[in-house]
Parts: sequence; structure tokens; C-alpha cells
Amino acid sequence: MPQRPPPLGVLLRGLLAVALLLPAVMGADPASAAVADDLGGQPLTERNVRAFLDRRVPELLAAQRVPGAAVVVVSGGRQLVAEGYGVADVDSAVPVDPAGTAFPLDSVTKSLTATAVMQQVEQGRLDLDADVNDYLTGFRIADTYPGEPVTLRRLLTHTAGFEETLTGMLGQSPEDRRSPGAYLAEHQPERVYPPGRVAAYSNYGYILAGHLVEIASGQPFEEYVTEHVLRPLGMRDTVVGQPDEAARRLDLARTYTPDGDGQRPVGRVVDNSVPAGGGYATVTDVGRYLLAQLGDGRLGDAVVLSPESAGAMRSARFQAHPALPGTGFGFQESPSSADAPRTGHGGDGPGSHGRFQLFPDGDAGIYVVANGDGRPSRDGLLRDIVVKEFAERFFPEGRSDPSALPTGRSDLAGVAGSYVTARMSRSEFIRALLMMDHVDVDVTADGSLTVDGTAWVPHGPDLFRHERRLLALIRGDDGRVIGLAYSADPATAYLRAPWYAAPGVLAGAAAAGLLLLLSTLVWPAAALARRLRRRPAAPLRRVPLLARILAGLTAALAWLLLVLLWHIRTDISGSLPALAAEFPLPLLPLTAAAPLTAGVLVCAVRAWRQRWWRPAGRVHYTAVAVGAVLVLAAGYAAGLGWPNLPGWFPPLPA
Repeated sequence: MPQRPPPLGVLLRGLLAVALLLPAVMGADPASAAVADDLGGQPLTERNVRAFLDRRVPELLAAQRVPGAAVVVVSGGRQLVAEGYGVADVDSAVPVDPAGTAFPLDSVTKSLTATAVMQQVEQGRLDLDADVNDYLTGFRIADTYPGEPVTLRRLLTHTAGFEETLTGMLGQSPEDRRSPGAYLAEHQPERVYPPGRVAAYSNYGYILAGHLVEIASGQPFEEYVTEHVLRPLGMRDTVVGQPDEAARRLDLARTYTPDGDGQRPVGRVVDNSVPAGGGYATVTDVGRYLLAQLGDGRLGDAVVLSPESAGAMRSARFQAHPALPGTGFGFQESPSSADAPRTGHGGDGPGSHGRFQLFPDGDAGIYVVANGDGRPSRDGLLRDIVVKEFAERFFPEGRSDPSALPTGRSDLAGVAGSYVTARMSRSEFIRALLMMDHVDVDVTADGSLTVDGTAWVPHGPDLFRHERRLLALIRGDDGRVIGLAYSADPATAYLRAPWYAAPGVLAGAAAAGLLLLLSTLVWPAAALARRLRRRPAAPLRRVPLLARILAGLTAALAWLLLVLLWHIRTDISGSLPALAAEFPLPLLPLTAAAPLTAGVLVCAVRAWRQRWWRPAGRVHYTAVAVGAVLVLAAGYAAGLGWPNLPGWFPPLPA
């Protein structure tokens, strides 16, 4: 069983930023056991690093069916290793060149955006704790929580309280392109949490932070970052901007998702989320950025940040629990020992996945990026496995084993239940996809928690441990538990759902409804059987016949919705154009089924009053009507119908 919830961010961050991701396709990694015998404590030398990468990355490319990858490792103020593996283009078999092949940065771009913000803070043009409305000119952020404004500090730590939003972020034609200010004004999400109370990963927040840089500097965001971050650091093969601009200026790797036995190209045309995920770079360029961060804002003679600002970016600015890693500005701390603290950021897009991690005390860093979704193993994506095993090999955890932390019991009253990612949408259909990222919690007699079948033992006040991972309870002002936080993902919490809106309950209701609707196949099957046996059919009255046709159409639409959702879940990259549309395709079946369901209910009532069929037939039709209602209610609760009904949303006390 997984040790924490399936990382939705793995597939959504940067674009769904919906991240959205979705549970990874699970499978065994046949090469995972190959490294167990030689991990831990090796010197960080070019020879050792190259030996590890040259063996492990090709293994993972083959095991996970990823076309290509590139890695850079920096240490001691210089690039230690930069290597490319596999191909940048499947059709032409062009090999990956670490110094020449550029990959999407996706949400790694957020670190560059935070750097630009801190530059403006240093110059006194922006204040981390000022209301962002003090700077905005073309629109204003809604004053949902009077006296608790959105600030840059909240934006950069994903604690501004915005719901997740996707509409308008990506476009399929040049006409879809919007300036940051126009996009932010047109697609402002609701503020659903009081700021500073809970982490909920937000692309909108970083787009807004980038727009504030534009306002403060008087330059377009892309121009500012190029002039004040990229150029001083010598990052000549990096573009922060639109996909077509990056394609003109760089030798971009094509990005892919598995398609049968082959690979299908995926990508984007217009990106209105540039400050949150619109960067493209070679790994050697990213290595220069890592060196600048390890140098506290300095690389050679270039200084892009003060040591104080660089340190503020990398360290925790928000923590759900004092014992858990926290979010910095464009950085997220990773679970680690005091011997080897580590921090970094990941990025995920259609067919591209990257992650960098710094080891400040070891004066080292690594960045791994791949140009394919592949088939992730139970250990995660290629980039996560390489970074994890690199850390285990060259920066093994030491004396601060989590078992050394104080143990203790907590008040677990009311803790059992279902918890859903705080990265939730109230107003968009992606709520259904995001709700797949949830966990079910049970409390055992000894005070431990069982989370999706995995045992977490008490480890201190409101703290629990599984192996080296930690889980913390989040309490509201009244002391009740309202959420969970994991050491493995400090940028997103999990919030308690009421029983009637728990994903399992909604899924069960939908499943029961679909089965009842499936029983409509009995009618044509019975008619066919009578015809084959040449038995005379009973006289059919027009209205009862139309009632059955109405129910059959409703059933067909419900099952069509299930097929569309399955396709999106298993092929998120290829489905992004539909996800980004103003009226996405998945809304059509349930929206069309709504008036049909009303008709089926009316027919069910008339069937009893006018005795259309025998009692068994009327009972069956009534059951079909109940099935239609169950599917409709569950679907609209999950945001799958139009107009969108907000339904349940994780509440937090103001």
C-alpha cells in the first residue's frame, strides 16, 4: 500500500497545476531492487555520480517507457556531471544533449518567479506582507475574509486560500492568449480558505505573484526575468514565455505519453500561466541556477539575490506542524535528517516531469527531467526515483531518525473519516478528478491511525509516523481535527469531508446508480428473445414505450460519462485540451441527462398511477429512476454538470 496519498500533483502541478494530478498508474519497477545493495555513504565524486546515473537512468527509461531524460549535478561551486539519456525526438531518434536539449520547466518556473519577487522586495517596490490589492490596478482580489488579505507571503507559500482553477490556463489557438493581468481578472478563483491557515497548491497564486513583478518593475514578466535573473546567471538556453517562442529560440525536446506500444506527442499551444509554469531550459542552465542558490544568490561575479533573500526562499515560511517540512518561496522542504537538510521543487506538464533538490549543507544539488509521462512504478516517476536514490547514496540520513522524536497520545475523537486534497475546485468540473486524491482514515484501539490500509503509529502531539514519514493532524480553532498534513508534500493538506460528500460515498452512489441504469438492457434483450422465439409481443402503448426510451437514453449518457472520465484519468496529457475548454466535453453527458432524469421521474409516477406495466415492471422502472437520480446527484456533487453547483467544499473556521 502507498505510504501517503497518491500524488495528484505529480500529474497536475504546473498545468492544473489540476496536477492536478490523478493517481499514478501503478506497476512494479523491475530495476528497483538493483540499487539496494550499494546505497549509502558514497563520496560525491564525478566518477561515483556518473556511474550511478549511467546505470540507473537507462534502467528507469526502459522500465517506465520514457523516451529520454537529462540530469545535472552540481557541487562545490561547479557543475559536477551533466548527462543526457535516451532520445529527444522519438521519430528522428535525436539523442538528448544536456547542454543543447531544452525541456519544459513546468512548475520549476515558480522558483524563478519567487526569485524575481524577492528582487523587488529587496528594492522596496514590493512588501511580502502588504495586501496585494495595494499594488493591483486593473482588478482587485475579492475581500472574502475582511481583515485577512492576500499577501505575497501567502501567494509564495500556497496559503492564500484560493480554490484550484484550470479554465483559461491553456489554449489551443493564438486567440486564447491573454496577458497575465487579463487572465487573472477573467478567471479569478474563489477564496475558499482563510489565508495562512492551510496549504493548497495554487498556480493562480504564482501567476498573480508574477503579475505583481510586472507592476512593480514596469516590465513584462518574461522580459524582467530574462534581464534580471537569466542573463546575469548566464542562462542563455532558457526561455520564460510562450511555447512558440521557446520553440523558436531553443532546441526543445518533444514530450510524449505512452500510446499502446508506442509514444504519442503531447504539448501545449498557448500558456496563460507563464509565471507558474512557462519556463524551458537545458539542464546545464538549471545547474547554474542551482549554483546561484547554493551560493546564496551569487554565481561568480553575478549577484541576483542577497544571502538573506536566498535563505528566506529555501527555508520554511509555512509549516502545518512544527515537526513537518514546510514551504518556502518557490521551494519546498523535503523529509530529511538534520544531517542533510534538503529543499527543492518539482514540475509536471503534458509529457514532461522534472525535479530539483538542493543539499545546502553538502553544497550540492541535482536536477532531473524527462520528456515522457511513461508508466510510473509504485515508487513514483523516474525523476522522483533518481532524486531519492541520489540522496540515499550520497547524502544518507543520519542521527535524526524520526523514531528519536518524542512519542505521545493525541485526542483522536472524530478523526476517523475521509479526507480530500485541499487543492480542490468549487466552480470547475475538475473537482471530480481532484477528489480522486483522497484518503480514508480509521482509528485503532492503541491510538494509531490506519490510512488507506497503512498503519501510522503515535509519534508526538498530533503526530504519527510510518517508517521515516510523518503525518500531522490539523486542528481548527475549536480543537476539532479538520485535516491532515504529510511530510512528503508540504504544499497541500488534506481536509475532512462530511460523510455524505466523501468520495467513497459518492462513488458508491454513482456505482449503484450505474448498475440500476444498466438494467435497462433487459427491455431490448427481452424483446429480442421474444422475436427469436417468434412469440407475439404484447401491444405497446406509445407513452410507456417513450418512457423506456427516455430511461435508455439516460442510461447511455451516464455510461458515456464514465467512459470519458476513465479516458481522462488514464490519459491526462492527451485530455488537457478538453480540460482547458470553457465548456469541456465531460460536462455534456450529465448536463444532457439532467432533463431526461426529470422526465424519467415523471414517467415513474405516471407508471404507477396509470398502471402501464405489471407491478414487477413498475418496480423495475422506479429502480431505474432511482439509479438516474443517484448518478445525477453524485455527478453534480463532483462538479460534472452544468451549471456548476458548488456542492460540498472542505470548510475551515474563519
